[in-house]
This record gives sequence, C-alpha cells and structure tokens, in this order.
Amino acid sequence: MSRDGSSNPVRHLSPPWPGPQGQPLPIWQACISPYIKHLRGFWHEWGTSEPLHKAWTGEIHGRVVCDVCGDSSVGPEDHILEGAEVVVLCITNEVLNYQAFTNAKGIYTVAETMSESDRWDSCLARPVISFHEHCTHLGEGSTRVKFNYNHSSGCSHNIRPFVY
Repeated sequence: MSRDGSSNPVRHLSPPWPGPQGQPLPIWQACISPYIKHLRGFWHEWGTSEPLHKAWTGEIHGRVVCDVCGDSSVGPEDHILEGAEVVVLCITNEVLNYQAFTNAKGIYTVAETMSESDRWDSCLARPVISFHEHCTHLGEGSTRVKFNYNHSSGCSHNIRPFVY
C-alpha cells in the first residue's frame, strides 16, 4: 500500500509541485516539472510561446494531355499522358528546381514545406518531354506558364493543361 492509502504502486512526492486540488504529483511528473517551467520561461524571454520559424507549404499541380485532333484544346477525344515530365522553377531567396512526372491520371504535383520567410514568390512551369509515341510535339501556347505564387500555406495553384 502506498503512503496515500491506495494500492497504486506509483510513488508520489509531496509539494512543492502540487497536482490538481493540491494532490501530490506522480514522481515522473514532479521530476520533469522544473524542466517544463524552464522551457516556458525560455520561450517567454523571447516574447513568444511559439516556435521562431513558422512552416509554410506550397503546392502546384496540373495535367498533361495528348491533343489527338490537333486543335490545341482539350476535348473528349483527347487523352491524358502518363509519365510526361514537367519542370517547375520557383524563386524564393534562391531558385528552386523541381522535377515532376504525370501519374496515371495525367496529373503532376510539386509540393514543399519550408520556412514561411522562404516561401515561393513566383514560379515557371514547363513541360520537358512526353514518352507517348503519337504525342511528342508541344501545342501552341504550351511551352511554359509563369505565375506569381501568393497563396497562403496549404493552398495549391492549378496550372492550365499542357497539350502535346
């Protein structure tokens, strides 16, 4: 039987660190309590209880399509291109280069989480190559797309389809 009269084998310390309603804390909580108080004090010295750097996530996605009839528009007769390569360049404090390939639905995605101070300012996406035997030449207006990225964290930017 423990000193508080229960059959609980957890050892308890009496205050200086009382638990709820003045009950003593289990020893593991009493031992780490001073460290938690120290960390809270450290954060308050910096004037915040939050981390110094906030994370930001950006996402870009689009499709690559084979223009079967050659009219430079996407219609029901056209089909998606799986495995097409797209390169996305984004400018922050430096130039970041991303490489993406389309999935079975013809969709490519580029996403990254970084410090909010390093978030993307603007990006340029361009198709590189299609491995489909009948769709290897880019259609007019599908050579590249340049855009400013001014979305908040977690939001995505959709790019119009690239047409081969």
